[in-house]
This record gives sequence, C-alpha cells and structure tokens, in this order.
Amino acid sequence: MNISNNENNKDMRDAFFDEIYLSSMNNKNIVVITNDMDIYSLRELKTKRPNQFINVGVAEQNMINIASGLASMGMKVIIYGIAPFVVYRCYEQIKFNICSMNLPVTIVGIGSGLSFAFDGPTHHAIQDISVMNALPEMQILNPSDSDSAKHCSDLVLNSESPFYVRMDKGMHPKIHNSNKYEPFKIIKKFNNNVILSSGTIINNVIDSVKTKDIGIIDIISLKPFPAEIFNIIKDVENVIIIEEHSVTGGLGSIFSDHATIRNLKFNIHLIGFENKQILEYGSREWFYNQSGLDVKSLTKRIDKILNAE
Repeated sequence: MNISNNENNKDMRDAFFDEIYLSSMNNKNIVVITNDMDIYSLRELKTKRPNQFINVGVAEQNMINIASGLASMGMKVIIYGIAPFVVYRCYEQIKFNICSMNLPVTIVGIGSGLSFAFDGPTHHAIQDISVMNALPEMQILNPSDSDSAKHCSDLVLNSESPFYVRMDKGMHPKIHNSNKYEPFKIIKKFNNNVILSSGTIINNVIDSVKTKDIGIIDIISLKPFPAEIFNIIKDVENVIIIEEHSVTGGLGSIFSDHATIRNLKFNIHLIGFENKQILEYGSREWFYNQSGLDVKSLTKRIDKILNAE
C-alpha cells in the first residue's frame, strides 16, 4: 500500500511515517506526538486513529513529558518535530524522563544538518548527534534515503529502547535497495582507502569519487556503532569521515572512540563543519560551498588526502 506518493520518489518522512501509520492500524498502542508539525501520513493517522495522535502545539518539553508518561503505561511513542526543538530545547526532559527509565520513545528529529538552511541558526542541527550520543541509553539512526528511512521505522517499532532518528526532509536519490533494516551498507567497494558517511550528504560523496579508487560505506546506525565494520576495514590505510555535522562529536568522533577502544590505528581524516556556531543565512548549497562539503571541494580534499606522501 502506497499512502503518500510514488514509492520510488518518496519524501524520507513519508517513507518512515507511512510504515508507522500502517502499523498503527493494527496496534492501538502506537501513539505519535507532534509540536504542530505536519506530513501526509500524520494527516491520515489523525483522521483515522484520532486517539493515537496528539498535537501538543509549541510545547516541546511538555511533549517529552507526555511521551514518557504514555510509554511508562505500555505505549509505543513516536515524537516528531524539527531537530533542534526536540533535542536541544528538551535535553533535560529526554535525559531524565525517557533515558533514565529506558523507555521505548522514538524521537524523530527532522532537518538534519542544514536541511532548513534558510531558516537560520535556530533550525540548524549540526551538534545533535553529539548531545544525543552522550546519553547512555539513547540509540541513534541517520537514514540516507527513503528506503533506509522506511526500514528504520521497523526497527524502532520492535525495540524497547529510546531512539533518536535524525532525518532529512524532501526527496533524495535512492541508494539503498533492501527488504530489511541494515545498520550500514557498502555503497562502493574498496581496497586501501574508504569513506564513512551518514545521511544524505553521502550523495555529494558518491558524486565526488566516481572515478577514484576509494570505497564508501553508508552508516545508518551511529549508536550502537556496527562493530562488524572494523573487521571489514581492518586493512585499509585511510579512513575519511564525511558528515553534515560538526567535526566534534559526530560520526568521526564516534568512529575514533571505537577505534581507540579496540587499539586500532588508521589514518583518520574528518570532513564536516568546524566546531563553531553557524549564524549566517543562505541556501544549503551555499553553506556546502562555504564549508567544503560541495562536490567540487570534496573531490579536491579527497584527492589531497589520497595523494599525500
């Protein structure tokens, strides 16, 4: 059943919430809570399952409190809002009311990275992985296309743990083709050099290395980080981390921490946003150009790494 739009050209949000909607038709314990956010599948849920949809308005901290109360009574709760408002604004409530009791609440933060570029610094989400990773109980997913977003919904609905799903908005090229959830996927085979990336920035990565002898792995599960990756890349020389997040606390930091714990040594290169506030306004493409995350800049930066003596 295709609820929102063409299966091969679907907004990531629709891909995720279509599955939530279909599951809610057979499971009255699924509840979605929003802060005035809208999407097609949620309109269907609101109309056909009004008792399973709550719009709290612009009251995000209360939204977390309501979610934790419902989850403690056996409900499977999905929170949906713009990432900075449901992460930074609600951090204390998430830490104590959800994580301290290890409740099965999924926080879907829309607008990963600079998805809402023109809306300015209040809407930028480039430190969200860092703060959510600091919560011991929280698991973190970062899908890169509609297919991976769809299967993330299956995972969270069948888990008893808190999740943060970091999701872009809009339609993006489909790079996965799977019938199940996968914590990571090898997008391009490799020998001695590999790029690890996460989220929709991987499309720029793919375009920047089409003719290069370097592999690409798309990381969907940032936490828990898939340990199998270290067996796969154990013989590589250069590991390049490219992410639409601050270079402090994101995928690069997570990977480096796990490599250090395992006493593994790689030449690790981090490419992302500098560890500073971004206070400018502009298009996403403009921000990419300014930060070296556009295809042309990535091509040059990767060439420099691969050609270094």
